[in-house]
Amino acid sequence: MKKITKLGIMIIILAMMVSLTTIVKAEPTEKTGDVNMTITMDSVIKNTKTLTATVALGTFEGVTENQPMAYEMVLDYNAEFITGVEVKGLNNWNASYNDSTKRLLGDTSQATPNQKIAEITFTLAGNIPVGTKLEIKFNQINVANDDTLDQTFSLIQQATITDSNSGTENNTTNDTNETINSTTNTIATQNTTDSTIAKTPTLPKAGISNVIVIAIVIIGLLGIGFMIRSKSIKLK
Repeated sequence: MKKITKLGIMIIILAMMVSLTTIVKAEPTEKTGDVNMTITMDSVIKNTKTLTATVALGTFEGVTENQPMAYEMVLDYNAEFITGVEVKGLNNWNASYNDSTKRLLGDTSQATPNQKIAEITFTLAGNIPVGTKLEIKFNQINVANDDTLDQTFSLIQQATITDSNSGTENNTTNDTNETINSTTNTIATQNTTDSTIAKTPTLPKAGISNVIVIAIVIIGLLGIGFMIRSKSIKLK
């Protein structure tokens, strides 16, 4: 009976070692997906009271379409020239803006590539001098889903107040359901973009996992050795 009991205990210890090893080795999937997000901004003329920026998604790489997705960003602009901000979600995307934190949030249950997802309207102050350059920074942009996507980057857009729209192109559209083309028209005013994408760093986990696995194995072996030694002493 004692032999059966000791054998049962040894089997239980080995089973626990295998189970714990499996749990420790289970690691979350590394998020290596990529989504191309662009923000285009209208040119501005002297008598215009608003400035419109359009947020759009381009191609998806390593990201499943028609799945939930969300983004956030923080706006940075000169409050002397811009007095208000309004946002509107497009193509089944929700959008909201907090004036105090200047944080814009958006989400959808079905994200698809090559689609406009939000329209940002900036209210301009009156009597802005001709030639003034308006610079708007879209900082800390984070686009993520629950699967393979989690990327962070920043964008900068500029437009110049002019007394004529001669030679400029208007990027505004009346059809909010229109999908964007693979090529985007650029405005004649300055329009600079910092589109460097910085992937969210993933901390190395393999080394830590190996240490824990080794520790579990050592503890298990010590337990088995102790039981064998105890049995030997009793036999003597």
